Amino acid sequence: MPNEEILGRGYLTPEAMLAAGAVMPLPEDSGISLRDILRYELADDLSLVHAQGGEPVPLEQEEELTRTERKRFSDVLDARVLESHAGEHGTELVIDGVKPERLEQFRSVLEAYGQAEQSMGPIQ
Repeated sequence: MPNEEILGRGYLTPEAMLAAGAVMPLPEDSGISLRDILRYELADDLSLVHAQGGEPVPLEQEEELTRTERKRFSDVLDARVLESHAGEHGTELVIDGVKPERLEQFRSVLEAYGQAEQSMGPIQ
């Protein structure tokens, strides 16, 4: 079923579809923020990319963020999602309304969680 039909029938919200990794354009006035999408379970291959370009930031470790980190990065979480498109490693959410440097800082925090998880090894 096409994305437009899913939305038209009210089966899912645009935010839920984006969280699931749907590739779809958004109207300019959609007002969807990253925080809106993070309310849903995220697809494994979902990442962020700034509207001005740059390397994608995988969201795999997003759920590990502490309350303090969420406050620290509230500008990133409140960034406006412009569209989603297929990227080299999955679906990329294009965001705007935040400086590209902030997205890089956000990447560093998420990567630290990923590295910590890898260093712990498998739980037996």
